[in-house]
Amino acid sequence: MLSPYLPIIVGILEIITGIGIITFWILFFSTDWLHPDNPPEGYFLHERSFVYPDSLLAIGLITSGILLILKIPLGGFLSLVCAGGLMFLGIIDLAYDYQNGMFKGGLAEALGNAAIDLWVLVFGLFLTIWFTR
Repeated sequence: MLSPYLPIIVGILEIITGIGIITFWILFFSTDWLHPDNPPEGYFLHERSFVYPDSLLAIGLITSGILLILKIPLGGFLSLVCAGGLMFLGIIDLAYDYQNGMFKGGLAEALGNAAIDLWVLVFGLFLTIWFTR
Protein backbone atom coordinates (compact mmCIF):
# COMPACT_ATOMS: atom_id res chain seq x y z
CA MET A 1 0.00 0.00 0.00
CA LEU A 2 1.29 3.42 -0.99
CA SER A 3 -1.19 5.31 1.17
CA PRO A 4 0.89 5.80 4.36
CA TYR A 5 3.90 6.79 2.26
CA LEU A 6 2.05 9.10 -0.12
CA PRO A 7 2.47 12.26 2.01
CA ILE A 8 6.22 11.60 2.13
CA ILE A 9 6.35 11.00 -1.64
CA VAL A 10 4.33 14.18 -2.26
CA GLY A 11 6.64 16.09 0.09
CA ILE A 12 9.68 14.86 -1.79
CA LEU A 13 8.09 15.82 -5.13
CA GLU A 14 7.36 19.29 -3.75
CA ILE A 15 10.96 19.70 -2.62
CA ILE A 16 12.26 18.48 -5.99
CA THR A 17 9.90 20.86 -7.82
CA GLY A 18 11.00 23.79 -5.64
CA ILE A 19 14.66 22.97 -6.22
CA GLY A 20 13.89 22.62 -9.94
CA ILE A 21 12.44 26.14 -10.05
CA ILE A 22 15.50 27.55 -8.28
CA THR A 23 17.81 25.59 -10.61
CA PHE A 24 15.94 26.94 -13.64
CA TRP A 25 16.60 30.52 -12.59
CA ILE A 26 20.23 29.90 -11.73
CA LEU A 27 20.78 28.36 -15.17
CA PHE A 28 18.67 31.01 -16.91
CA PHE A 29 20.85 33.83 -15.56
CA SER A 30 24.22 32.08 -15.60
CA THR A 31 24.10 30.25 -18.96
CA ASP A 32 22.26 30.41 -22.26
CA TRP A 33 21.26 26.73 -22.13
CA LEU A 34 17.62 27.56 -21.42
CA HIS A 35 17.33 30.42 -23.89
CA PRO A 36 15.39 29.60 -27.05
CA ASP A 37 17.25 29.82 -30.36
CA ASN A 38 14.82 32.41 -31.74
CA PRO A 39 13.02 34.02 -28.79
CA PRO A 40 9.91 36.06 -29.54
CA GLU A 41 10.06 39.79 -28.99
CA GLY A 42 9.81 40.60 -25.29
CA TYR A 43 10.70 37.05 -24.23
CA PHE A 44 13.39 38.02 -21.73
CA LEU A 45 11.23 40.78 -20.20
CA HIS A 46 8.39 38.29 -19.84
CA GLU A 47 10.59 35.64 -18.24
CA ARG A 48 12.26 38.04 -15.81
CA SER A 49 8.86 39.08 -14.43
CA PHE A 50 8.53 35.58 -12.93
CA VAL A 51 11.71 35.57 -10.84
CA TYR A 52 10.11 36.89 -7.66
CA PRO A 53 6.84 34.92 -7.66
CA ASP A 54 8.71 31.77 -8.71
CA SER A 55 11.17 32.29 -5.85
CA LEU A 56 8.33 32.55 -3.34
CA LEU A 57 6.68 29.49 -4.88
CA ALA A 58 9.94 27.52 -4.63
CA ILE A 59 10.35 28.48 -0.97
CA GLY A 60 6.72 27.50 -0.33
CA LEU A 61 7.13 24.14 -2.07
CA ILE A 62 10.30 23.27 -0.19
CA THR A 63 8.77 24.35 3.12
CA SER A 64 5.49 22.47 2.55
CA GLY A 65 7.43 19.40 1.43
CA ILE A 66 9.49 19.40 4.61
CA LEU A 67 6.36 19.92 6.73
CA LEU A 68 4.63 17.00 4.98
CA ILE A 69 7.60 14.72 5.57
CA LEU A 70 7.63 15.75 9.25
CA LYS A 71 3.85 15.16 9.39
CA ILE A 72 3.13 18.73 10.48
CA PRO A 73 -0.46 19.61 9.43
CA LEU A 74 0.50 23.08 8.17
CA GLY A 75 2.22 21.28 5.27
CA GLY A 76 -1.12 20.38 3.70
CA PHE A 77 -2.43 23.93 3.90
CA LEU A 78 0.77 25.36 2.44
CA SER A 79 0.64 22.70 -0.29
CA LEU A 80 -2.77 24.05 -1.34
CA VAL A 81 -1.38 27.57 -1.60
CA CYS A 82 1.50 26.23 -3.70
CA ALA A 83 -0.94 24.25 -5.84
CA GLY A 84 -2.63 27.47 -6.87
CA GLY A 85 0.73 29.00 -7.72
CA LEU A 86 1.74 25.96 -9.75
CA MET A 87 -1.50 25.91 -11.75
CA PHE A 88 -1.28 29.65 -12.41
CA LEU A 89 2.32 29.26 -13.56
CA GLY A 90 1.43 26.28 -15.76
CA ILE A 91 -1.48 28.05 -17.45
CA ILE A 92 0.51 31.25 -18.06
CA ASP A 93 3.49 29.32 -19.43
CA LEU A 94 1.34 27.12 -21.69
CA ALA A 95 -0.57 30.11 -23.02
CA TYR A 96 2.58 32.17 -23.60
CA ASP A 97 4.47 29.30 -25.23
CA TYR A 98 1.53 28.43 -27.49
CA GLN A 99 0.76 32.04 -28.48
CA ASN A 100 4.40 32.76 -29.25
CA GLY A 101 5.22 29.61 -31.21
CA MET A 102 7.54 28.16 -28.57
CA PHE A 103 6.41 24.64 -29.48
CA LYS A 104 7.40 25.12 -33.14
CA GLY A 105 11.15 25.17 -32.51
CA GLY A 106 13.29 22.08 -32.38
CA LEU A 107 11.87 18.89 -30.92
CA ALA A 108 14.02 19.04 -27.77
CA GLU A 109 13.01 22.65 -27.09
CA ALA A 110 9.31 21.94 -27.70
CA LEU A 111 9.36 18.83 -25.49
CA GLY A 112 11.25 20.67 -22.77
CA ASN A 113 8.74 23.52 -22.74
CA ALA A 114 5.77 21.14 -22.79
CA ALA A 115 7.18 18.93 -20.03
CA ILE A 116 7.77 21.84 -17.66
CA ASP A 117 4.41 23.45 -18.44
CA LEU A 118 2.50 20.21 -17.98
CA TRP A 119 4.40 19.17 -14.83
CA VAL A 120 3.56 22.33 -12.91
CA LEU A 121 -0.05 22.31 -14.12
CA VAL A 122 -0.72 18.62 -13.42
CA PHE A 123 1.21 18.57 -10.13
CA GLY A 124 -0.72 21.65 -8.97
CA LEU A 125 -4.00 19.97 -9.89
CA PHE A 126 -2.94 16.78 -8.09
CA LEU A 127 -2.07 18.74 -4.92
CA THR A 128 -5.43 20.50 -5.04
CA ILE A 129 -7.34 17.23 -5.37
CA TRP A 130 -5.22 15.37 -2.81
CA PHE A 131 -5.44 18.02 -0.09
CA THR A 132 -9.13 18.82 -0.54
CA ARG A 133 -10.43 15.25 -0.57
